[in-house]
This record gives sequence, C-alpha cells and structure tokens, in this order.
Amino acid sequence: MNRTDTRLILILIIVAGSTFLFSCQGFRNFTTYYNRFWNMERIMAEVEDEVEYFRAQKEPPKPRYVIPFDDVGGEKFFSDYLNKRTLDPEEVRANKIKLDSIILKGSLLLSHQEKSDYVDDAVFYIAKAYFYEREWFQSQEKAIELIENFPESKWQPEAHLIYAMDLLKQGELAEAEDMLSKTVDVAFKFKRADILTEAFRLNADVQLAQGEPEQAIKPYERAILLSDDDEEQAQWQKEIGVVYFRAGRFGEAIAAFDKVEEYDPDDVTKFEAGLQRAVALRAAGRFDEAEEQLELLTEEEDYEDWIGLVEVERLSLEADRQNLSTLDSHSVKALDSLDAGEYILYGIYERGVRAFNDRNYEYASVNFAKVASAKSPYSKKARTYSIWINFFRDEKRIGDEATRIYLLPFPDSLGLVAARAYYNVARFFLKYNIDDSTERYYRESLRWAPKGSEEGARALYALSEHFRRSGYGIEADSLLTVLAETYGDNDYADQARHRLGYSEDWVVDLAKRDYENGLNLMQNAGEYRIALSVFSRVHNQYAGSQYAAMSLYASGLIFEKFLNNLDSALYYYSLLIERYPESEQAKAMRPAVEVAVAERGSDVTAIEDGLIPLDETEGDPEITPTTDTTSSEPEIKWYDDALYEPRPELAMKRRGKRTIDEEYKP
Repeated sequence: MNRTDTRLILILIIVAGSTFLFSCQGFRNFTTYYNRFWNMERIMAEVEDEVEYFRAQKEPPKPRYVIPFDDVGGEKFFSDYLNKRTLDPEEVRANKIKLDSIILKGSLLLSHQEKSDYVDDAVFYIAKAYFYEREWFQSQEKAIELIENFPESKWQPEAHLIYAMDLLKQGELAEAEDMLSKTVDVAFKFKRADILTEAFRLNADVQLAQGEPEQAIKPYERAILLSDDDEEQAQWQKEIGVVYFRAGRFGEAIAAFDKVEEYDPDDVTKFEAGLQRAVALRAAGRFDEAEEQLELLTEEEDYEDWIGLVEVERLSLEADRQNLSTLDSHSVKALDSLDAGEYILYGIYERGVRAFNDRNYEYASVNFAKVASAKSPYSKKARTYSIWINFFRDEKRIGDEATRIYLLPFPDSLGLVAARAYYNVARFFLKYNIDDSTERYYRESLRWAPKGSEEGARALYALSEHFRRSGYGIEADSLLTVLAETYGDNDYADQARHRLGYSEDWVVDLAKRDYENGLNLMQNAGEYRIALSVFSRVHNQYAGSQYAAMSLYASGLIFEKFLNNLDSALYYYSLLIERYPESEQAKAMRPAVEVAVAERGSDVTAIEDGLIPLDETEGDPEITPTTDTTSSEPEIKWYDDALYEPRPELAMKRRGKRTIDEEYKP
C-alpha cells in the first residue's frame, strides 16, 4: 500500500467518523425535541381528562332549562358553551403546576427552534395552556404567532378557534366575529368538522348577543346541512328553537321545537325540546297548551329522573296564571325531595325579574336575595340586581330626606345632597333602560342643584344625552345651549360648547365680574350694604366658583371692619369654613374662628388689612366658576336684616319663621 492509498483510507475513516458523530447528535436532538413535545401532549391530555372526570363526578350532566329573561352572565354576551370550554378559577388552581410545565417545556423547545420540527406544536400547546390558565392575551399572542408563521401547520384550525375564544373572553365581539368567520374557512380547508361546528356554535352566541336572531340561526342551519348524524342534527334544531325563544319570538320557537323529532334525538335532547316547548307556550300566554305539554313529559317513563324540573316549570306556569310575584313557598319546599334545588332558583330568579319589570322592587329584592345566596347560574346576575336595588333605595332615601322640608331660601348644602342623590337614582333607571324614570330623576337632580353648580351642569348634560338617545335631537341641543351659555367654565359646559361649535373665548366669568363689582363698592365707594347684596349673589348663585369662598370672606370682613358687628362677622367666617374648608380663606380664618367660638366674648380681629388680599385669585378651585341664571321672579334675599343685630341666636330664630313646615309639593 503506497502513501496515497494510506492518505485516502485516513480521509475515509475521518469522514465516516464525523458522519456517525453528526448522526448521533441529530438523533439525540430529534429524541430530545420529540420527548418534550410528547410530554407536553401527554400532560395536556391529563389535564383535560382530569377536568372532565371531576366535572362529571361533581355534577352529572343535567338537561338545559332556559327561562324567560335568560340574560345569564352579562348584559352583552354570554355563551354557556364557551364557559364549558374554559377552566374556572378553581380548576386552574388545581392544574396550575401541569399547565406551567407545558409552557416551560414549550419554551425550552422554542429556544432551539431552528433545529426542531416541533416548533408549531410547541407554540400551539403554549397557546392552549395559557387559554386554560385564563391568560387570554398571552394565549392570543401565541395563537397569532402560529397563524402567521406556520400557515400549513395542522394546528391552524385550533389556533384560529383559540384566538376567537380569547377575543370573546376579552369582550372584543366584532374582532371575534371576524376571527370565527376565518375559523370556518380554515376548518373547511383542513376538513375539520369538529372545529367547524364549534365555530358555528360560538358565532350563534355572538349574533344573539348583538340582537341578531336571524344571523344567530344561520350557523345552526349550516351545521344541520353539514352533519350526517341524526342525533347531532336534532341538537342543532333544538338550539334554533332556543335562539327564537331567547329573542322573544315564541311562536317560531314552538315550531322549531316541534321539528326536533323529525331527526333522531337522544333522550336528553328530546326532553329539553319538550320542556322548552312548554316554557315557550307559557311565555306566549297559551297556558292550557303548556299544561298539556307538561303532562306529556310527566307520563314519559324515560324522563323520571327529571320530573323535578317539570314540576318547577309547573310552579312557574301557575304563578304566571295568577300573576304572582313570588312562587308558593309550600310548593317550593315540597320540591326538595325531587332533587330540583338548583332549578327552583331559576323560577325564583324569573319571579324577581318579573317583579322588577313591574317596578315592584320590594318583591324583586326578596327573590334576588334568595338566588344570590345560593349556587346557581343566575347567582351573579341576582347579586347585581340586589346591589343596584339597594343603591337605588339608599340614594332615593337621601334625596327625599334632604328635600322633605322646603326651606326659603333652600340651603345650598341640602341642595347639593339632593342633586347628587337624585342623579344616582337616575343612573339606576338608566342602567335598566327605564326611560320615563330616568328623565324624571335627572330633572329632580337639576331642580335641586344650586344655581350654577357643577351638579346642575352634570344633570343638565345627562338630561340632554338622555333626550338624544331617545331620538329627540332638537330638545337635546336646546339643553346643551342652556348649559353652554349659563354654566360658565366647567367640564360639562365646556363639552356642550365644543359640541355646539362655540369658540374657546366665548365664556364670560360672571362670578368674577360680580365679585369685582362688590369689591369696588366696598373698597372705593363705601357702599357696604350694596356690596353685601352683591357678595350674597355670588356665593348663592355661583356656589361652585372659587369666588363664592372669597365673597363669604369679604362679607365677614365688612361686618368686622366697617359695620363693627363681630357676631355677624363670625357667622360668615364660620359659613366660609363649613362650605369651603379647603379654600385659602377658610384655612386663614380657622384659628381665629375656633378661638372666638370657644371664648364667645372675644373679638374676632383680623390682620389690619385683612388676612389675605381680597383680589387674590390664585389657586385651583375644586369646581370652576359658573355664570348667572337670571329669572323674572322677584329675588328673595337669602339673608335676614336681623342678622345685623349683635344677638345672632335671636336673628336665626326670626329667620326660621320663614320655614314652611311641610313637605314641598311642586
């Protein structure tokens, strides 16, 4: 063997060794990546199997019962199917370690993604794990990553569906609707009938939430055409009936439920269709037919396990016939032996909603309290109703107590309390779309709000928006004009001027103008009585302005320095501290007033030229100046000339004689 042959043999040995080493390394990489993917897949299957098992043990499947006013879960969107596809917080806690493990393993696999064939698998399982952990945004981002970077991945249909469900959970209905449409297209492309039917179901819930029952029905009709399983077709047909029922189209719902038996429904679907037919007949006022339908269900031996549900519906039927606001308590107790505990709460909730719609809030509150304290799909909604009813009661009581005795002049402090309370009462009625009461209490808020106050501006703006939503645009604009031209410089008036197209320099601060006029009368003309009248107009008609506090201070100063009436000065200084405790004037006068009140014989003596300059306008007031709202009615002086007497207790007694000691009747 010559030297050349020897070199050739050495080269072949080196190449073969290198190939073997690289093959081993590639095999190890493949094994590592596959093992990680396989473990992710295995752990995910364990999570799903355990959740399904414990759900079955915790609560065996029961027939679905849809009642009138079925607004479970929220006012805009609810999907019982979507809730079943996710884990509740308790299930998340029980499976958190496993789900975190999936995310960790997937992240390790992705750290070597350039060498792995399992990148799209890792991205999908991370997205799914985040979805089960209720981390909707993180799940959404991973789903987007898979959709955009791996268009031919077998996980495309699932990724689209997860993305759509993430959007639904975040309340993005429009984007979710678009993604569900794309999910349908991708499911067709990949021939995934399971994903297709899931997308149809969710899309129907979206359409129903948007008040489009016709559009909600179309996905179910398409699912019936695509399916070749009679049981599955019967289920879709029953869902069509439920959509019509929830939309209040009871005649069409009854026809849809009748059509279920044209297919081959299983016992649960057949029972649900029959029960919902009875509920639809009751809701349509066809009570005798509803009773006949319930009798048919009672006679069927296959439905023996669900007889309690039939009896619950029978109770609701009798309550409707007699127009009752509550269910008969003795009959309710008798149903305990029929294992109908949860379903009876459905009937109680329905009575609560009916009482609420009849504005019988006492009965409504009683019914909602029973449902809110028990476990039921309606518990959360019942708690919301209860909270708002209690809120309404408290605020109305506060407003009524503040206005029970009508004083002349009516104190600003009570007016502010009443205005805020009645505004909150209007919010209650607005939430539940009770238009006449909403308008009434916005007007009450406006009526009791001190002239020029921010509370008055808020009520006026809210009343304008209420008219606009009701289709009365001209009336709404007229209220905005009043707000823009008579309420000075606050956020509501600013918004009104902006919407009406007013220029930014349009506002004249009449509170400032009147205050400066009073100051001139006091300092330069010596017209103290007239100045007091001007200052009183400022702190009464512009109670929300920074000049109100300054006017009270100036009034006290007039009595102290120029009229030599220290008791009246003390009255005004005390009023200043009570109404505007955070103002610069109140902070300056508080020590002297506290000493004077404690000693009651001491002079309340200010610094020679006043504690603070009378023309001082610096600082950020809590509520900005407002303008005057004039009236053709004669002005009633808010003060009493008797207050000039050195005995304020006698003056206040005389002033109290003007109180009308009876409830004010407009």
